[in-house]
Amino acid sequence: MAEWCTIESDPGVFTELIKQIGVKGAEVEEIYSIDNLEDCKPVYGLIFLFKWMSGPQKECMEFYDPDLFFANQVITNACATQAILSILLNSKLDIGPELRNLREFAMPLDSQTKGLTIGNSEVIRNAHNSFARQEPFELVKVKATEDDDVFHFVSYIPFNGHIYELDGLQPGPIHHGECNEEDWLEKIKPVLFERIQKYSENEIRFTLLAIVNNKKEIAEAALREQQSHISAIQSKLMSLGVEIDSSYMEIEFDEDYFNNLPDDINQLQSELYAKQEAAKQQQNIVENESFKNKKWKEENVRRRHNYIPFILALLQKLADKNQLIPLLEQAKKKKKRDNPEQQEALNK
Repeated sequence: MAEWCTIESDPGVFTELIKQIGVKGAEVEEIYSIDNLEDCKPVYGLIFLFKWMSGPQKECMEFYDPDLFFANQVITNACATQAILSILLNSKLDIGPELRNLREFAMPLDSQTKGLTIGNSEVIRNAHNSFARQEPFELVKVKATEDDDVFHFVSYIPFNGHIYELDGLQPGPIHHGECNEEDWLEKIKPVLFERIQKYSENEIRFTLLAIVNNKKEIAEAALREQQSHISAIQSKLMSLGVEIDSSYMEIEFDEDYFNNLPDDINQLQSELYAKQEAAKQQQNIVENESFKNKKWKEENVRRRHNYIPFILALLQKLADKNQLIPLLEQAKKKKKRDNPEQQEALNK
């Protein structure tokens, strides 16, 4: 089975990854405070990144909902993508033909074979490995030891009235109680707090991500609706003999909405103002999300770009001009000035 690279835990990376796989209408958002989970609704699932530590095996379910897709992680370095897939394959999102076919094919299989099925998906593997870091040399891969920092991803999802923790390194799902779509985020908070407190004495590096609806697409749809309503109200006012700025008149509107508008001019003008303000708010969201997406795209291009030939060529030119050693000594002096205590320790 082909190797999978390690990838950076970043919402821009994960959002582009799921788009490459064929998922529509979704994005990944980083959560900075567990207390504010409800602000992200609807949340299809949470991805929790933490430093993995050996310990007793958790109480896992041997028998569980037959419609729940649970796969063991059998691929090294794939825990991030597998955590994302654990949410997508159990969600109501438009996951695209690749994941639909994978789910349909793998559902009757055991969890180990499900993991192998994920590993054999060329589309998923290529999307994952497209974020591989450029390396200047072919490095010998060494198995991680207990002294190395090893990070792991797990997923939390609501599914058919229950909260599940899906961890590919466990033999089965972990049940965290009953829920509904409205209260599952409130009920998962104690689980997350408990997990963080368990490690907080020795570890502070945690990341919490959520798979949510694509904010830009939602705002664009809301903006189109507001513009349609503005067009209808303007048409109504004009039919009543009111002169207006007909900037939205070319936008097609819903006839039912138009027919239900009142004939009172003051009411119509008040409604028009409210719709215009709402449209401005949605336009601001669209612009902010467009800026965010552009930034993500630029960062992902930089992640994929191979800067190594440029760096090696620069070092070679500096060496040819006898500038490399002087620059190195200059950097050492600056480092010593900036942090004399650290430099003194290094010299001992």
